[in-house]
Amino acid sequence: MNLLKQLEEYTKYSRGLGSNVTELFYRNETIKGVDFSKFDLNNAVFLDSHFSDCKLNNVYMSGTNFGGSTFDKCLFDSNTINKAEWDYVRILRCKLNGISSFRTFYLSAVIEETEAYRCEFSRCSFSESSMSGCSFRECYFRDCNFDRIDFANVTFSHCAFEDCQISNKKGLNLSECKIYKTEDGNTVKSKYLQ
Repeated sequence: MNLLKQLEEYTKYSRGLGSNVTELFYRNETIKGVDFSKFDLNNAVFLDSHFSDCKLNNVYMSGTNFGGSTFDKCLFDSNTINKAEWDYVRILRCKLNGISSFRTFYLSAVIEETEAYRCEFSRCSFSESSMSGCSFRECYFRDCNFDRIDFANVTFSHCAFEDCQISNKKGLNLSECKIYKTEDGNTVKSKYLQ
């Protein structure tokens, strides 16, 4: 069954409109120019796959596993990504708008030349990841872990950090955030700037 047909069947099933039990499990796929906006990817697995020029607007992506996959020049808008595993993922030249991510692991991720706007990350881990040439505007981070992360030319503009662990601030621009450090020196708290 081709990918689009399986996406249609899976979306029907996940929305209670189909009776065929189906799952999405792919490995080493190359997916170019697909608009996922009308599909549900809840609990889908795409390991070591490559997505380029794809639209993932309003896609429910909780429980997903995109381990080792690459997103290149993809658009994400108003996605829910809860309790997901995105370890070793590469997010390159993407635009992220209004994403809500809770308890998602982005361990050892590579995020480059990506723009994020009004995204919310809660209890997410970016440990041992690298970010370069990225900008985050009006984003909210709560109880996130940025331990042993490499930043290069990364800007956070009008963002808020609440109870986040950031062990390496080299290459990180937080100049537009009001920052309050706790006694341990690692936790960063700030408020949105008016």
